[in-house]
Amino acid sequence: MTKRMAFCLAALVLLVASPAVGQEPAPAQRIHLDLDSNADLAIGWACTNWHELWPNYCAIWHLDKIEGDGRLKACNFAWFNGQRFHIDWVGPTYFLDCLGIIAEPAGDPTADELADPVGDVWHEVHPDYCSEHVVTGWDDADGSGNVSECDIVVLNGSLVCHVRRVSTDVIISPAPVPADVAE
Repeated sequence: MTKRMAFCLAALVLLVASPAVGQEPAPAQRIHLDLDSNADLAIGWACTNWHELWPNYCAIWHLDKIEGDGRLKACNFAWFNGQRFHIDWVGPTYFLDCLGIIAEPAGDPTADELADPVGDVWHEVHPDYCSEHVVTGWDDADGSGNVSECDIVVLNGSLVCHVRRVSTDVIISPAPVPADVAE
Protein backbone atom coordinates (compact mmCIF):
# COMPACT_ATOMS: atom_id res chain seq x y z
CA MET A 1 0.00 0.00 0.00
CA THR A 2 1.36 3.38 -0.95
CA LYS A 3 1.67 6.23 1.56
CA ARG A 4 -0.95 8.19 -0.30
CA MET A 5 -3.39 5.27 -0.19
CA ALA A 6 -2.73 4.75 3.54
CA PHE A 7 -3.27 8.47 4.18
CA CYS A 8 -6.58 8.45 2.25
CA LEU A 9 -7.75 5.36 4.12
CA ALA A 10 -6.87 6.94 7.50
CA ALA A 11 -8.64 10.18 6.53
CA LEU A 12 -11.72 8.24 5.50
CA VAL A 13 -11.79 6.33 8.80
CA LEU A 14 -11.49 9.60 10.75
CA LEU A 15 -14.18 11.24 8.65
CA VAL A 16 -16.65 8.41 9.22
CA ALA A 17 -15.83 8.07 12.93
CA SER A 18 -16.04 11.76 13.86
CA PRO A 19 -19.13 13.98 13.79
CA ALA A 20 -19.36 16.55 11.04
CA VAL A 21 -18.41 20.12 11.86
CA GLY A 22 -21.46 21.95 13.12
CA GLN A 23 -23.48 18.74 13.44
CA GLU A 24 -25.88 18.71 16.37
CA PRO A 25 -25.39 15.99 18.96
CA ALA A 26 -27.90 13.17 18.79
CA PRO A 27 -31.08 14.16 20.68
CA ALA A 28 -32.20 12.21 23.71
CA GLN A 29 -34.53 9.35 22.85
CA ARG A 30 -37.81 10.82 21.64
CA ILE A 31 -40.99 8.87 22.28
CA HIS A 32 -44.19 9.17 20.22
CA LEU A 33 -47.37 8.57 22.20
CA ASP A 34 -50.99 8.50 21.08
CA LEU A 35 -53.89 9.22 23.43
CA ASP A 36 -55.77 6.03 24.28
CA SER A 37 -59.01 5.98 22.31
CA ASN A 38 -60.97 5.25 25.51
CA ALA A 39 -59.65 8.30 27.39
CA ASP A 40 -62.21 10.43 29.21
CA LEU A 41 -61.04 14.01 28.78
CA ALA A 42 -63.94 15.31 30.85
CA ILE A 43 -61.66 14.79 33.86
CA GLY A 44 -58.70 16.50 32.15
CA TRP A 45 -55.43 15.26 30.75
CA ALA A 46 -54.00 13.97 34.03
CA CYS A 47 -54.62 10.31 34.65
CA THR A 48 -55.01 9.43 30.95
CA ASN A 49 -53.39 6.46 29.27
CA TRP A 50 -51.27 6.72 26.16
CA HIS A 51 -50.28 4.13 23.58
CA GLU A 52 -46.64 4.22 22.43
CA LEU A 53 -46.28 4.41 18.67
CA TRP A 54 -42.49 4.61 18.56
CA PRO A 55 -39.93 3.25 19.45
CA ASN A 56 -41.74 0.46 21.36
CA TYR A 57 -45.07 0.05 19.60
CA CYS A 58 -47.94 -0.80 21.98
CA ALA A 59 -46.28 0.03 25.31
CA ILE A 60 -48.77 1.78 27.61
CA TRP A 61 -47.90 5.04 29.38
CA HIS A 62 -49.85 6.82 32.12
CA LEU A 63 -49.88 10.63 32.21
CA ASP A 64 -49.51 11.45 35.89
CA LYS A 65 -49.53 15.25 35.66
CA ILE A 66 -48.50 18.26 33.60
CA GLU A 67 -46.39 20.92 35.29
CA GLY A 68 -47.13 24.63 35.23
CA ASP A 69 -50.45 25.62 33.71
CA GLY A 70 -51.48 21.96 33.30
CA ARG A 71 -52.04 22.35 29.56
CA LEU A 72 -50.96 19.71 27.09
CA LYS A 73 -48.76 21.86 24.84
CA ALA A 74 -45.27 21.93 23.40
CA CYS A 75 -42.56 23.14 25.78
CA ASN A 76 -44.39 22.12 28.95
CA PHE A 77 -43.12 19.32 31.16
CA ALA A 78 -45.18 16.27 32.04
CA TRP A 79 -44.83 13.18 34.18
CA PHE A 80 -45.47 9.86 32.45
CA ASN A 81 -45.04 6.61 34.40
CA GLY A 82 -43.41 8.53 37.25
CA GLN A 83 -40.72 10.09 35.01
CA ARG A 84 -40.37 13.71 33.90
CA PHE A 85 -40.47 14.49 30.17
CA HIS A 86 -40.34 17.58 27.98
CA ILE A 87 -43.29 17.83 25.58
CA ASP A 88 -41.62 18.48 22.22
CA TRP A 89 -44.71 18.37 19.98
CA VAL A 90 -48.48 18.04 20.27
CA GLY A 91 -50.63 17.42 17.25
CA PRO A 92 -52.87 14.99 15.43
CA THR A 93 -52.20 11.35 14.67
CA TYR A 94 -53.78 9.95 11.53
CA PHE A 95 -54.63 6.24 11.48
CA LEU A 96 -54.95 5.24 7.82
CA ASP A 97 -56.26 2.05 6.27
CA CYS A 98 -53.49 1.88 3.62
CA LEU A 99 -50.61 -0.38 4.62
CA GLY A 100 -51.46 0.18 8.31
CA ILE A 101 -49.82 3.61 8.22
CA ILE A 102 -49.97 5.82 11.29
CA ALA A 103 -48.71 9.31 10.47
CA GLU A 104 -48.43 12.78 11.94
CA PRO A 105 -47.89 16.10 10.18
CA ALA A 106 -44.30 17.31 10.09
CA GLY A 107 -43.69 20.92 11.01
CA ASP A 108 -44.82 23.63 13.36
CA PRO A 109 -47.03 22.24 16.14
CA THR A 110 -48.73 25.61 16.57
CA ALA A 111 -50.07 25.66 13.00
CA ASP A 112 -53.59 24.54 12.17
CA GLU A 113 -52.57 20.97 11.41
CA LEU A 114 -56.07 19.66 10.68
CA ALA A 115 -56.92 22.11 7.88
CA ASP A 116 -56.50 21.33 4.17
CA PRO A 117 -53.47 19.01 4.11
CA VAL A 118 -52.70 19.07 0.36
CA GLY A 119 -49.00 19.80 -0.02
CA ASP A 120 -48.23 18.92 3.60
CA VAL A 121 -45.60 16.36 4.53
CA TRP A 122 -46.73 13.62 6.90
CA HIS A 123 -44.15 11.74 8.97
CA GLU A 124 -44.85 8.02 9.30
CA VAL A 125 -44.63 6.84 12.89
CA HIS A 126 -45.68 3.24 12.26
CA PRO A 127 -44.90 0.77 10.69
CA ASP A 128 -42.03 2.36 8.72
CA TYR A 129 -40.75 5.02 11.12
CA CYS A 130 -39.45 8.21 9.47
CA SER A 131 -40.85 7.58 6.01
CA GLU A 132 -42.28 10.82 4.66
CA HIS A 133 -45.41 11.13 2.59
CA VAL A 134 -46.60 14.19 0.68
CA VAL A 135 -50.36 14.65 0.71
CA THR A 136 -51.25 15.16 -2.96
CA GLY A 137 -55.02 14.82 -2.72
CA TRP A 138 -57.81 15.08 -0.17
CA ASP A 139 -61.54 14.39 -0.23
CA ASP A 140 -63.21 16.10 2.73
CA ALA A 141 -65.99 13.50 3.10
CA ASP A 142 -67.95 15.36 5.77
CA GLY A 143 -67.28 18.89 4.49
CA SER A 144 -65.76 19.94 7.84
CA GLY A 145 -62.74 21.69 6.31
CA ASN A 146 -60.49 19.53 8.51
CA VAL A 147 -58.95 16.09 8.15
CA SER A 148 -61.35 13.78 9.97
CA GLU A 149 -62.62 10.21 10.08
CA CYS A 150 -63.83 8.84 6.74
CA ASP A 151 -61.91 11.43 4.68
CA ILE A 152 -59.77 10.16 1.82
CA VAL A 153 -56.17 11.31 1.39
CA VAL A 154 -53.81 10.54 -1.47
CA LEU A 155 -50.17 10.16 -0.49
CA ASN A 156 -47.26 10.57 -2.89
CA GLY A 157 -49.57 10.84 -5.90
CA SER A 158 -50.84 7.27 -5.89
CA LEU A 159 -51.47 5.76 -2.44
CA VAL A 160 -55.19 6.25 -1.68
CA CYS A 161 -55.96 6.06 2.04
CA HIS A 162 -59.11 6.18 4.12
CA VAL A 163 -58.73 8.05 7.44
CA ARG A 164 -59.92 5.59 10.09
CA ARG A 165 -59.26 7.76 13.14
CA VAL A 166 -57.74 11.11 14.12
CA SER A 167 -56.29 11.29 17.60
CA THR A 168 -53.94 13.35 19.77
CA ASP A 169 -50.22 12.62 19.55
CA VAL A 170 -47.34 13.88 21.66
CA ILE A 171 -43.62 13.58 21.16
CA ILE A 172 -41.75 13.61 24.46
CA SER A 173 -38.11 13.41 25.48
CA PRO A 174 -36.58 12.67 28.90
CA ALA A 175 -36.04 15.72 31.07
CA PRO A 176 -34.03 16.15 34.27
CA VAL A 177 -35.87 16.82 37.50
CA PRO A 178 -34.87 20.21 38.94
CA ALA A 179 -34.20 20.29 42.66
CA ASP A 180 -37.20 22.59 43.25
CA VAL A 181 -39.71 20.37 41.39
CA ALA A 182 -41.38 17.67 43.43
CA GLU A 183 -42.79 14.54 41.88
